[in-house]
Order: sequence, then C-alpha cells, then structure tokens
Amino acid sequence: MFFENHDFPWTQTLQDNWETVRDEFQALPKDDYTPWPGTDLYQGKWNTFPFFVPGQRYQQNCNSCPETVKLVEAVIPNITMASLSYLEPGAHIAPHEGFSHAVLRTHLALIVPEGETWLRVGGEQRGWEPGGCFIFDDMYTHEAYNGTEHPRVVLMCDFLRPFKQRTSILGHLRQRLSIKKKMRSQWQRVEDARSDK
Repeated sequence: MFFENHDFPWTQTLQDNWETVRDEFQALPKDDYTPWPGTDLYQGKWNTFPFFVPGQRYQQNCNSCPETVKLVEAVIPNITMASLSYLEPGAHIAPHEGFSHAVLRTHLALIVPEGETWLRVGGEQRGWEPGGCFIFDDMYTHEAYNGTEHPRVVLMCDFLRPFKQRTSILGHLRQRLSIKKKMRSQWQRVEDARSDK
C-alpha cells in the first residue's frame, strides 16, 4: 500500500535535497557496506549502510554522511530508522512483510539505472526516479527487483505512523513495544557482520 506524498509535506524537503544525499553516498568506500541480514529474503546482493535503528546508532556511519543524517532527523517526524539501501544488478528481494503496523517506510531514490527496476507493494508496482520519494506500508507483502546492469540505491527510512492512520492507540503502543526488540535483533546481525570484516 502506497501513500500520497501530499499527506506528508516533508517529502518535498527530502526531494529538494536529494542530490546532497546522493553526493555523500558516492563519496563512501564500497567496502563499507554490509549485506542485509536474512539472506533467505533475496537473490543476488542487497547491501546496507545503516545510520540508526531503534536502540542503536552507528556513529561512524553518521559521521560519514553528516548532511544526510542532519536532514532526515530534522525533516522526518518520529523517525526510527535510516539506512542506505544498495541493490546490486540482478538482485531480487522476494515477497515478504515487515515487522509492525506502527511504522511506515519511505524511499528517497538516489541512483536509478535505466531499465527494469521496481518495488511492488500489495499488488501495486512502482518504479523509482532519481530524486523521487514515496511512502508505503511494509506490512503489506512487498518485493523489489533490479533487472539492470547497474546498482539501484535509495535512502530508506522508517517513521512512526501518524495518529490519523492508526487503527487504535492501544494496539499502536503494543506494536511500538515489540518493534524495537525485533528490529534490534535484525540489525544486530548487521553489526555482527560489520565486526567480522
């Protein structure tokens, strides 16, 4: 399920500053990336460069992209996670669901090669465009594909679902209690992988 950007006015600020984020990404050493945990989800290579997740901040990564981190923390309300997502040529992320209805996810496209690249959420398929931003609920079954000969890179962020889009306050609070534990467990595998380099 995708949402309309006009319901989230801050997406325009992200789009207005996308080249700053892209430039910081392009300055990063290639070997600083870490494979996404849960390799059973995808074929090919899907790498990440996390800035922060619930309960964990990767300060060295934040220092490498200071303007990116400053931007997302200032612009995205109740942000919980921010990471660069690097999908290698030929990679396919299989259909799967997220952790919690308490958060929504946004992609800011940085590098989009010409050819077949797409994200499918709940049966609706969209392609990325450089500098474009969209928001979706990753609790709906979703998958991604890069059928080109070049990488696709996006800035991926999670943020707490606004009150007007929550089913119930009690249910939302329960989900918030569980999401931190689930995401820390997943991203701990990222940290372990980085430590093993």
